[in-house]
Amino acid sequence: MKLLDVINIPLCQQQRIPIKTLIEQLQPTSLDKKLLETHIQSMYLVSLLNEQTIRIRAFKNETYSFQAIYIFQINLKKNDNLVLLSTLIHSAFPESTILLFNYKGKQYISGASKRINKLDKTKTVIEDTVLTEIIINNDILEYLDFNKLIGINLKGYYESIMQLIYQCKVYSITNIFPAYNTNLKYIIKEYERLNFELNILKEKYKNASMKAEQIRLDDELYDKETELKELIAKLKVGG
Repeated sequence: MKLLDVINIPLCQQQRIPIKTLIEQLQPTSLDKKLLETHIQSMYLVSLLNEQTIRIRAFKNETYSFQAIYIFQINLKKNDNLVLLSTLIHSAFPESTILLFNYKGKQYISGASKRINKLDKTKTVIEDTVLTEIIINNDILEYLDFNKLIGINLKGYYESIMQLIYQCKVYSITNIFPAYNTNLKYIIKEYERLNFELNILKEKYKNASMKAEQIRLDDELYDKETELKELIAKLKVGG
């Protein structure tokens, strides 16, 4: 099943987004430019969610602007560095965006919370991004329908989508779909931090030449792995 079909949103006439357009919009570093060029096979605007298409009113104040939510389908050449790639793509658009990635049958979804740039009101600043792989099965299928999400305006509706992505990320870690819980975001960030630190420690352990250093690193690894197990247990009961 394709994620685009499962989320059950009104589709628009597909519009291809050339990589050149992203590069012109972002003016990226040479490394970021290479990331875009080596990872994106094709990118299309596939849906525009606004007051006309989903009957949810827009929202704007001094900090946030939600006039529409843009849904993009992106076919990938590679599926490494997806967090950085998704952040780059979200940054190219001032509007709220949802990215649906596909790589050899693997499907991912990403969202990003944005606020208005105080120095340039035509631009936005990313506050938070989340990305997770989605494996569609009967356990998760019913939750993926965007029609079931609520919001008194597009800001609230987009926050519901972000929360859903966090719930899906918890499911990808624990195989348990958690109840709605606003703490999930912070627990997931802690989970990602611990994993990052664990990977660094494992690399240091692999390269350690002295026995004393290996013993010290082994103790640190044990502590981090214990902390990670406790966090996963917390996620299993919904945070």
